[in-house]
Amino acid sequence: MKKRILIVEQHVRRGVDANALIAAYLEEMGVKTRLSLTGSQLCRNLIDFEPHVVYYPWVTPYVYRFLRERQPTVPIVNSFQEQNTVLHQPDAPMVKWAGKSDYIFAWGDAHKRKFEDLFERPTTIKTGNPRFDAYFDESIYEILYPSRTDLSVQYGLPPEKDWVLIALDFPLLFQPRARLDELIERGDLAEKQLELAQSTYKVLCNWITRLASDRHDSVLIIRPHPGSDLEQIRDDFGGGNNSIRFIKGGGLPPWIVTADRYVTRASTSVVESWLSDTPSALIRRDEHVKELDARPHVTEARTSLNSYSEFLDFVVNGGVDESRNEHYEFLESLHCLNGCSARRTAQKLNQIASKQKEKLEYSRVLSEDTLEIIKFHAKKVINKYGLNGINPLGRPNKEFMSIKESRRRVNSLINKIGN
Repeated sequence: MKKRILIVEQHVRRGVDANALIAAYLEEMGVKTRLSLTGSQLCRNLIDFEPHVVYYPWVTPYVYRFLRERQPTVPIVNSFQEQNTVLHQPDAPMVKWAGKSDYIFAWGDAHKRKFEDLFERPTTIKTGNPRFDAYFDESIYEILYPSRTDLSVQYGLPPEKDWVLIALDFPLLFQPRARLDELIERGDLAEKQLELAQSTYKVLCNWITRLASDRHDSVLIIRPHPGSDLEQIRDDFGGGNNSIRFIKGGGLPPWIVTADRYVTRASTSVVESWLSDTPSALIRRDEHVKELDARPHVTEARTSLNSYSEFLDFVVNGGVDESRNEHYEFLESLHCLNGCSARRTAQKLNQIASKQKEKLEYSRVLSEDTLEIIKFHAKKVINKYGLNGINPLGRPNKEFMSIKESRRRVNSLINKIGN
């Protein structure tokens, strides 16, 4: 009997591709896998799939209670997608909650040491960060992501012009004030962090508005964080024109690889720009380093845009090339990057699953399960008929992943790695 591993992610546009690659390696090892999102899809997949191991993006009291009520012995493997938090904010609740996991998969040596300093109970294993593996194998990248030509056709972008990608990482600014107060009280957010994000967003709004009236031959591609309000952003930036486009869908990797330049505030995706040798810059990076206990990738970045003139010059002329070779020491120590992280992750998951009894019994929590299954089917209908704009269930658009689609993605990768 094959062991079963449920591989979970929160956002379709973030880690699902890496999870598909992990699943492909596991299937090659004889393990049965299923990809899932959190929320109602998690509930449905636990009931139908009854996994021997759950690989989860992070653990909270709710998640721990939810999983343990249904199966008290199945290992919870925490991939901890916000892992840099352990290095610069170890007192944050999401870090403390990680202690409820059975295993933590660490990106690099620095993360592993910190987790082991903080916790005795979870077994910490260094696997690297699977999210970046596709940058090391062009054939895997081509299976997972569209080309520049594909994106040009799909979004009506002129391929002959320079593309300047601006990845907006301001999801906090689109949260209700009550939610922000909760995060501050809980210790997940400092008031200074919020104030700096608010002031930086206002600065960027001013820059984009000014740029719309300046003559240049580049196309700005504005791609917001999944937790943001695109229409509000469009209004704040003065609307779009031929040189400023707003992109709603798709993951970041194909945009980073195909862009000629890349701009963000403090997103970890700047690491991907280094891996793809795309010139990058951080908005007010120097201010973040000065005012906050900046995250490692922010400190590591070289180019800071502190004024409109610097922003305009970067958009028009580009900046200093920041290749993976220039950041090799950082990438190796923090992310253990060599293109093998997904395979290492799969090997460790397989080892954990092999220790579990073959027969499992999952309990049902009737009222909660019934509600979650109703929400699951509602999301399925909303997604099928293109009604995501209604979004009555509080999740970003297209936050639904069908088993059929995820299976297709995994199978295409199995064919590649099996050759």
